[in-house]
Amino acid sequence: MKYLSQLLFLACTLLVFSCSDPCKDVDCGANGICDEGICNCDPGYSGTNCETNICDTTDCQNGDCDTVTGACTCFEGYEGSACDTEIRAKYLGTYSGSVAACIEALGAGGAVPDEFLTLNALISVDPANINNIIMTAPNPLINLGEVTVKAGDPFLLPTNTETIEIPGIPLPISITVSGSGTFINENTIDITLNIITILGVAECTVTMTKQ
Repeated sequence: MKYLSQLLFLACTLLVFSCSDPCKDVDCGANGICDEGICNCDPGYSGTNCETNICDTTDCQNGDCDTVTGACTCFEGYEGSACDTEIRAKYLGTYSGSVAACIEALGAGGAVPDEFLTLNALISVDPANINNIIMTAPNPLINLGEVTVKAGDPFLLPTNTETIEIPGIPLPISITVSGSGTFINENTIDITLNIITILGVAECTVTMTKQ
């Protein structure tokens, strides 16, 4: 009888342990489900109790973090894995190109001094818009003035008319310049110019490279 009682006690003890809930004292919060005493976390969460979101360790400086993948979705005007780079930054700087072909097309190549043959452009940021850059391209002969464009996009040049004096030409001449520009890449701009003067009409392309 004594042994029977011990056997029954052992059976009851085993029954109690086998029926206990291993997840009873496991708290997976709202970001996971307990399975056999272990938290299976939802996508984007980790930790013993699924308490850590993947975005807690992701620094999206100018963007939003995807709570499932941890990837940054950048705000307009920014790029990079951490959205820490302005898209327009790669276009900033000084560019230079020759307008000699334009002068030749007007039939005035031999009459124009060398200092008139180089077109320089400075590209700087537009403080009013994160997407835009400002291109300033003065030249004694072909003055493109200042134009604000979206970084990397094709753009139109405003029509500009000036009366200038050219050494070697007896009278001042009126010159009207218009055209368009295309960013070939972050180091090269092709500018197509339409030039009208008393000497004639010309269309030419100036390839400007970053210095």
